[in-house]
Amino acid sequence: MIRPLLLLLLLLSSSFAKDFKLFELIYTVHIPKTEGNLSVWVPLPQNSVLQEIIKENIHSNFSYQITEDPIYKNRMLFIKIQNPEDSKIIIKTVIKRFEANEKRRDKRKYLLREALKEKRYIPINEKIKNIALRIVGKEKTPLERARKLYYHTLDTLEYDKSVPGWGRGDFFYAREVCKGNCTDFHTYFITLARNIDIPAIFEIGFPIPKDKKEGTIKGYHCWASFWDGEKWIPVDISEADKNPSKKDYYFGHLDFYRVSFTIGRDLKLKPLQKGRPLNYFIYPYVELNQKPYRVKYEITFKLIE
Repeated sequence: MIRPLLLLLLLLSSSFAKDFKLFELIYTVHIPKTEGNLSVWVPLPQNSVLQEIIKENIHSNFSYQITEDPIYKNRMLFIKIQNPEDSKIIIKTVIKRFEANEKRRDKRKYLLREALKEKRYIPINEKIKNIALRIVGKEKTPLERARKLYYHTLDTLEYDKSVPGWGRGDFFYAREVCKGNCTDFHTYFITLARNIDIPAIFEIGFPIPKDKKEGTIKGYHCWASFWDGEKWIPVDISEADKNPSKKDYYFGHLDFYRVSFTIGRDLKLKPLQKGRPLNYFIYPYVELNQKPYRVKYEITFKLIE
């Protein structure tokens, strides 16, 4: 039997349990010595009801702008350089990340602008609509229809990067091979949702390791949200696939071990890039003499609290 004082202490500790994590993220972009005109766009983390930018410090030998695309309001750093020398752009950010739950929902309506549209790898057609309608059955509300699509995606796809083509976020690839990474899982879900008029968006950022206090982040992570008529409801289906015991949690919830950077697909940057719209935007996009050009980068993190 728990003593009254011990019970009180347990209740108090749970009442004051933090629903956020505080991280420092350092995003470093290496600028090589080269001849010509170099344009550099670097994604920046965003502010939202789920994420607060506490501090942002940018170190660069070159003058820069912080811009925002007009559709999704994604933030980015832009630098234009002629004949650059070897250098680095270092962006240090302190970020407060909250858990997404019933008490904390994103209600940004401007994100609806593109949330039903066809994209390069998100097709809209009658055949896919009929597939989605069969999956949702008699369900009528966006919430319950999306729930059916969520569990269907979870049952259909397997987190497996063994088949070439993964990571592109291509609905037809995911449907054919039934494998892929987070990009493929959430593109599959978003495509089905949009085909039956449920607005759905793609969001990408970086995962924060749960078992370390600092280190290097080796890859991105993405998730999706759908609009239930009043607010965005998040889903993380690839995480649910990797953690079956939390499959119910990841419909409507996101843990705070992540940092969000950009939303959307087929992105047009600001200033507008000369190349085609970006499939998604999480790593630096660079053009040398108006043609795509690769540079090195690294992202590290530190858990503050």
